[in-house]
Amino acid sequence: PQSCDEPAPWGFDLQALRLLNTYGAFGSVSKERVEIVFEGSLEDSHFASDWKPYTFRVAVDDPYKRPTWLSPYHFRLDWCRWIAACGGRRAVGRGLQEVWVLAFAARLLLGSAEIRSLLAEGGDPFEGGRPPSKVRGQLYCYRFAPASQNPKDPYWQRERIGEYLPPVALRDLLPQLQQGGLIGVDELLKG
Repeated sequence: PQSCDEPAPWGFDLQALRLLNTYGAFGSVSKERVEIVFEGSLEDSHFASDWKPYTFRVAVDDPYKRPTWLSPYHFRLDWCRWIAACGGRRAVGRGLQEVWVLAFAARLLLGSAEIRSLLAEGGDPFEGGRPPSKVRGQLYCYRFAPASQNPKDPYWQRERIGEYLPPVALRDLLPQLQQGGLIGVDELLKG
């Protein structure tokens, strides 16, 4: 294989565009694609049964969402979500350690229009109604589904591998968010 430092065979030097190189933060990609699916519930019980998923713009979440190609930029929220899940199966239970995840969950619980604008169109299942009472994050391992000619078939197969963020309400997040100075008391209490 040709190095990125060598001139391209077609006579144009791609290096001059500074689009690619041999170095990157991710020199390899894992064999498993583990993703976090954030869900909300109107029930205030820890054993709520009406969990509804939030949908992101380009990240893998819905098995029926077609894979997207996005380059050279990334949607930041989708990227943060992917990075948080990079621990793969070791990411189980890590949601409470990630301050941005707690702030994100709090904004979902407040029904924040700013956060809604970062999701896919129609990606907030509570849009137009009251915000959820609880939010959680589930880890799923995704694999490509078998190729199909039917556009109604899923693109992905997924298997739930654990809980990333346990069900949390605003009152659960208050101490950590106050300590981190991310959300003021008045803002949390009005939710």
